[in-house]
Amino acid sequence: MQLRYYPHQVETALTVLNRMRGCALLADEVGLGKTIEAGLIMKELLVRGLIRTVLILVPASLTLQWREEMREKFGEEFIIARKASDWSSHNRIIGSLDLAKREPHASAILQRDYDMLIIDEAHKLKNRATLVHRFCNRIRKRYILLLTATPVQNDLIELYNLITLLKPGQFGTLREFKRRYVYDGDPRHPKNPSDLRQLLTAVMIRHHRDEVGITLPPRYATTHTITLPDGERELYEQLTRFIRQQYKHATTPKERHLRLLLIVLQKELCSSPQAVASTLLKMARDDYSHSMRKPLNEFYDMARTIPISRKVLDTVEIVNGCSDKVLIFTDYLPTMRHLSQVLRDAGHRVVTYHGGLSDSARDRAVREFRDDAHVMISTESGAEGRNLQFCRTIINFDLPWNPMRLEQRIGRVHRLGQDREVYVINLATEETVEQHILNLLTRKIRLFELVVGELELMLGAAHIEQSIEHLITEAIMESESSEEEQERLSAIGDVLERAWEKYDRVKQANAFLGRLLKDGSITPTGTPEKLEDTVI
Repeated sequence: MQLRYYPHQVETALTVLNRMRGCALLADEVGLGKTIEAGLIMKELLVRGLIRTVLILVPASLTLQWREEMREKFGEEFIIARKASDWSSHNRIIGSLDLAKREPHASAILQRDYDMLIIDEAHKLKNRATLVHRFCNRIRKRYILLLTATPVQNDLIELYNLITLLKPGQFGTLREFKRRYVYDGDPRHPKNPSDLRQLLTAVMIRHHRDEVGITLPPRYATTHTITLPDGERELYEQLTRFIRQQYKHATTPKERHLRLLLIVLQKELCSSPQAVASTLLKMARDDYSHSMRKPLNEFYDMARTIPISRKVLDTVEIVNGCSDKVLIFTDYLPTMRHLSQVLRDAGHRVVTYHGGLSDSARDRAVREFRDDAHVMISTESGAEGRNLQFCRTIINFDLPWNPMRLEQRIGRVHRLGQDREVYVINLATEETVEQHILNLLTRKIRLFELVVGELELMLGAAHIEQSIEHLITEAIMESESSEEEQERLSAIGDVLERAWEKYDRVKQANAFLGRLLKDGSITPTGTPEKLEDTVI
């Protein structure tokens, strides 16, 4: 099969195979293709007949992407482990690291031997006292690859813990490592750097973007602000007040389901009247009191009086002005169905892509979008794991409350292999939750300035990657007015600014490691000017 690669990726694979005996910490900067490097090493070991069983552990959000990369670029089929028996019944397995460390999954994994173990986002193993570190250390394997752009986040002890997973004893005991290499006053910068470099170059490879000459084409983000007509504004304001009143009073464990539905309803308000009407109808038919069902039916009638929303009409105008293919993201199937029909009525060839499709139907949808269709409308779950670099225009019809998901959307098109400028159009309805969230994303997180993959590192450095959506949801749903909502989101912005400061320090520490390694023989020389093709 043919695979496009950069010289630094092949150099890395050869170094790991020939000098590091298949055990390495791959620590390239974000966006330089560590997945491809790991795949090259794995494929070569498979071809040589040195491995048969491969276990890949990654964050849950990356399982589909890894499976697609292994299938499309290396011709290897992996299953994604869902139940405990999956770990023992297949030879090529991808699984969520969080799932794998829990019972009964952990016991199933530890009962067998694996020829090769690959762990992505390996900085999550930086603390040797955690369950996940102890679990990974117990997995029986012959070859191991750890992938992370930030092996050091707080101090050099984290680097010691990662390297010890790869090659126990490489740094001696922890006490010896601290005595020889760690300054008491500055735990991120080492003593005896030449000695440390000699040990690191035996197990670690790191490339800097400037060093290998790789730059992605520019990415431009723009906001299209939507002004609601009177009918839609009335629905938004009245239903928002109702949602917040009900949310405030739904405090018992029995009412937890109602709270979740109210959150969905608030999100749908910025999507389409069709999505709102669908949820309102389901709630009105549920076992709620008459005093609850009566306003639900009234709001349902209001939503039904809006045949086409202002946001849909504006989207059609935007698509009409795009000669290139357009990828539109929405979170809701009723919105997808409505938007696709309106676009088809306007003369566009549209394909839809969502989590309910079979694998074969998803493949057909991508082929149709690549070869024929002008527009693909995709849900979040539908887009996971698919790389769509043949498209360069994204419309975020709905803005997710979790910024990580927005970054993953952009990563479908703005990644290695994209050779054209990328345009991201964010739709934001004026004076709504949507506009407030977009302000947070652009001004505080600076999301659209980041290389895809950096947001998780930035949030992780401040230990808020799991809580950011919860913080945003809490700020929105517990506010009693638009003004309070903006104030609470602004407070989250202050937390994120401090996270940026911490991430800058993390980047500086890892840049130092890069400079430390640069004098070693593992760094390839020369700057690649173009992609080449090879046959594996």
